[in-house]
Amino acid sequence: MLEILPRLEVGGTARGAIDLSMALVRAGGRVLIASEGGRLLPEVLRGGITHETLRVDSDSPWLMLKLAWQLSRLASREGINIFHARSAPAAWAATKAQRFAKLPIVATLHDCFEPTRRVHHWYADALRNADHVIAVSDFVAAHARNVLGLAGDRLTVIPRGVNLARFNPGAINADRLIKHAQKLLLPDGVPLIIMPAALLPEKGHALLIEALALLGPRPFYCLMLGDDSQNDTYRQEIEELIVARNLEGKVRFGGFCDDMPAVYMLADLVVIPSLEPEAFALAAAEALAMGRPVAAANHGSALQIVRAPETGWLVTPGDAAALSAAIAEGLSLGPAKRERIALAARAHIERHFTLEAMCRRTFEVYARVLAAAATGPAEDRRSA
Repeated sequence: MLEILPRLEVGGTARGAIDLSMALVRAGGRVLIASEGGRLLPEVLRGGITHETLRVDSDSPWLMLKLAWQLSRLASREGINIFHARSAPAAWAATKAQRFAKLPIVATLHDCFEPTRRVHHWYADALRNADHVIAVSDFVAAHARNVLGLAGDRLTVIPRGVNLARFNPGAINADRLIKHAQKLLLPDGVPLIIMPAALLPEKGHALLIEALALLGPRPFYCLMLGDDSQNDTYRQEIEELIVARNLEGKVRFGGFCDDMPAVYMLADLVVIPSLEPEAFALAAAEALAMGRPVAAANHGSALQIVRAPETGWLVTPGDAAALSAAIAEGLSLGPAKRERIALAARAHIERHFTLEAMCRRTFEVYARVLAAAATGPAEDRRSA
């Protein structure tokens, strides 16, 4: 299999591709990933996956045609049986490569792709012409049907899967918790709120600050975790807002964390205040797997992931007062109620969002597509 994705950076797209590829390697398959590389490349190489560094996503048709030529050569050289494109531009390049490689294409929609430019409409056509499309949530699937016009018989919802061996409360020992509490300079005896998100305005950092300011003198400590090195202007805006709302010493950035399971275990509440609907709120699913209550905006994939009120709270997007009320309730949970939420949250993820289920269902898609590929040309398969 040849996986085609933009970058190997922390996030749902790369995580899904890597987890699936490693499962396929363990099952005896061979995987090649084409991407621009990134922070997760060492993990890919350690997992026995071959990597080819290529420029994948671009609005330049010429660069994408170059990518298509590179993909066709790779497919021929490496004996590839199937393309798996992890973005709309990657799907377009794969369809061009298909003219020479004659291989079936599976595409995964990790976001709600909007064709806003002429070249984007070409990319949307590529998705419609793929042998099968996987949507990572019900929310993305609805967008694919209603906006992109994807046919229901070639569209399957396969949610991102959480690695329950890694995100396992029972696997976190006291020494690991102490290490991270000291590393993050957490104050003793103060409820901890975690916001795991990239440093982007649409993630809702400013909204969270406004909600926290409404809590008044209530004790809490809030860590905003994620790679915060790429947007200095926005970070400065948030830091100035923290000062303006008199929250110095109670809210700060924590930077990138490579051990989120341990940090979730330290948290009393995880907040996902996204201003825009998320295609798949992976952080919410991971936090629930660790038995942590989640307060999230009531839109996008959060509706599928956070089961309110059993596992957390869903609040009106952009409503600081509603978010503040949910945070206050989350911080006020007694031990018995917190334990009930923890058990319900873990059970919910085990039923609906496991890595094993994601891999099994994706392999089933591969099997159907490869079986259909044996019956005739791609054009015949799509018209059937």
